[in-house]
Order: sequence, then C-alpha cells, then structure tokens
Amino acid sequence: METVKFDKYYSKLKSKNFTTIRNHYKNIKLGSIVECRVAGKTEKEEDIIFYARLMKIKIQTLWLVDDELLEKDLNLHKSECYGISIDDALHALREFYPDLQPDDNIFIYYFKRD
Repeated sequence: METVKFDKYYSKLKSKNFTTIRNHYKNIKLGSIVECRVAGKTEKEEDIIFYARLMKIKIQTLWLVDDELLEKDLNLHKSECYGISIDDALHALREFYPDLQPDDNIFIYYFKRD
C-alpha cells in the first residue's frame, strides 16, 4: 500500500474529500486506497494514520490552479479583488519545494476518505 505523508494535521484533512499538491508524481493507481500518515507533533507522539481512496490526479502549472483549490489546500485567504496571489501560493509551497516556479507543473491528488 502506498503512503502519502503530511508534516502536520491540516484542516483540509478533516474533510471527506481533500486534495494535496505535490511537485512530483506518486505512482498510485486511480481508485486505490492509500495510507495517509500525519507526523506526530513530537518524536514521542505517534503519527495519525487514516485511509483514503485516490479519485483523480490533475497535472497543471501552478499559476493555472483554481483559487478555491489553492485557498483550501494551502490554507490561504483570497482577496476580494484579486483572488489568491501566486506569490502567496509559491511562498506556501516553497516551504516544501524550494525551487518551485509559477510555470512548473504540479500534481494535484484528489482523495476521498473511506
């Protein structure tokens, strides 16, 4: 079984349907169930583990990703006039992928908790 790791328990993970943005392809077949592992807050705290089914994979450049998805996935807030700033999205994603550029392809994985 494949594992998808998260460094902390993001609010999106409470939802039945959630996404995760990655800069690399994970070799997971559509429809398969994966182990989602959230790192414990300390070394002594156990990881949180739950299972979800991969429903869809979408590949696109970061600057074309829908504002609603960026807002929910990255926990960003959109302005009323301009939506999500690409700089804000890049800043959030560069915490994990320091070399990410706006025109780079990213992989959006859509999951459904079973």
